[in-house]
Amino acid sequence: MKIIFRILLILSLSFLVACDNDSSEIDEIKSVIIRNAEGTQSENLSQVLQTLDEPLRENNKTICQYLFTYYDIKYDYDILNVKLIDDTTAEVLVNLTTTKIKGPDFKNNKGKFKHLLKKKNGKWFINSTIIEQIEYL
Repeated sequence: MKIIFRILLILSLSFLVACDNDSSEIDEIKSVIIRNAEGTQSENLSQVLQTLDEPLRENNKTICQYLFTYYDIKYDYDILNVKLIDDTTAEVLVNLTTTKIKGPDFKNNKGKFKHLLKKKNGKWFINSTIIEQIEYL
């Protein structure tokens, strides 16, 4: 009976540690999305680029420089779901509303986006973004 109790205790503690680790990972992943959104809103190019995986940086740098130069845009977002796929891959589902404050022609929109994040050298980075749904306002 003592052996069964010890095994159950060890399994329970292992489960609790795994849950805590997942919670910590999810908080780190959310932090990347939040830093990216805050950097975009405040037009802080360096902050935005720090959240992106290396292959995305150059292209997104050009896009952000253009947006930050010619537009003032308000971004409202909600993180809907964070899903760990494995130790180095996660998906984050986000609702995002984009509203032009000033600048050339722009269609305000509301959409659902899926960010794929990869963990490299102990840090999470946005690796790609898929537009799942978009509605022009």
